[in-house]
Parts: sequence; structure tokens; C-alpha cells
Amino acid sequence: MKKTLRFSFFIALGVLLAGCVTSTSYHALDSSGEGFADHRLGDDCFTVSFSGNGQMAPDALLRSALRRASEVATNHGYRYFTVFSERDQNSALELSFRCYNEKPIEDAIDAYRFLTYFSS
Repeated sequence: MKKTLRFSFFIALGVLLAGCVTSTSYHALDSSGEGFADHRLGDDCFTVSFSGNGQMAPDALLRSALRRASEVATNHGYRYFTVFSERDQNSALELSFRCYNEKPIEDAIDAYRFLTYFSS
């Protein structure tokens, strides 16, 4: 019984530690090549990229890139944005987007709502 309990404990601990090691946290691009980067293309157009570590799920990668796009939009005084280009490369995603003060189309992303919902 003790061996089974001890074995279960070590399996659970290994799973927890593996989860900590494999996830990429949300931060600016670092020396390991993981994190986000952005640059301005024009007055209301920007590009953001988010690079994971190869273990990051595609939906988490997209969520992180959209989070950075929302931050860039709001930091420049915009509320909405639409993605006009998406480039997926292995464990990195690059989004190019245009920002708006007024909602231009139904599918525009509300940067404030996105940040409220996904940043916590």
C-alpha cells in the first residue's frame, strides 16, 4: 500500500513539474527566443508575434498573440482591431492587424473586452 501511494505521489509530482517546464509564460521576447514582440507598420497598423517553446498548444499561442495585439491597440488609443494577415511558423505566430476607434465590421475584436476576459 505504501509503495503504491508513494509511486502515485511521484507520478503526480512529475506531471505537475512537466506542466511547469513545458509552458511558455506571457512575457516580452527573451534570449531563449520565447515571448512576444511587436512593431508598427503604419499609423493604425501593427504586427505582433508570439513564440512558444514547442510544447505550447496552438490555441494558447493564438490567445497570447491576440492578447498582445489587444495591448498594442489599447496602448495606442484604439478599441477595436481586425487581423489582416496571420503567419504560423512551427511554435510561433505572427499577426498583422489594423486598429479602429469605432467598430468597423461585425468580426472586429474588441481589445478592451479581450483583455478583460483573457488577461486574468
